[in-house]
Amino acid sequence: MGSPTTECRAAGISPSGKLLALYRVSRGRVYGHADAMHDDTNLVEVWDVDAGTLRTTIALADMLSAVGVDPADGSLLVTREYAQGPVAYDLATGAEQWRFDDPWRTDRLAEAHAWEFSPDGSLLAVGRASTALYDAATRTEIPLAEPGGYQVPRVRFSADGALLASAEHGACVVRRVR
Repeated sequence: MGSPTTECRAAGISPSGKLLALYRVSRGRVYGHADAMHDDTNLVEVWDVDAGTLRTTIALADMLSAVGVDPADGSLLVTREYAQGPVAYDLATGAEQWRFDDPWRTDRLAEAHAWEFSPDGSLLAVGRASTALYDAATRTEIPLAEPGGYQVPRVRFSADGALLASAEHGACVVRRVR
């Protein structure tokens, strides 16, 4: 479970309900606590929910704000601190699989305040400065009519994946995407 000086800063359960991702970081890294200054923990643990066992641990260089697992239970998705991402890592190897780079700056990733896969795993919605929708397999953007604007902090698909709801400008916007 990491060192005794770590805390859990983010968690996400896979759409299948089989995996739980926990982001653990040292209090020394976050707050500069003297008792934790030796601890450079910055990792994501992925647990098998049914077995209650640790499946894998992935150490990361960057601090995170969100973690989750893709619908196939094969990739860890993270949002890096300062709303950057998402970035996918292979659960078997820990290797980075893909990322969304910032289209205007080379020193950071794309803006990402929230993300969610459609129930069938074919679409990926990302809350950026506007709502963005992607083909999950290719990460090709799917244009949305009136994508909204200014920090979309929540995106959520309906149970059948036909509707996409997003929080925009203090309102909930619902779009038919299928």
